[in-house]
Amino acid sequence: MKNLQILTFLAIGLLIVMLLNIMPIAANSESNYSTSHTCDVQ
Repeated sequence: MKNLQILTFLAIGLLIVMLLNIMPIAANSESNYSTSHTCDVQ
């Protein structure tokens, strides 16, 4: 039982980390592309 609880805890932690990593990238993808294009133009 303890092993299952540890595995579920790690799985939930990984899901939270993945969501936290995906959300900012999706929200800032447009701004990142625009800044990269402006830097390339300059």
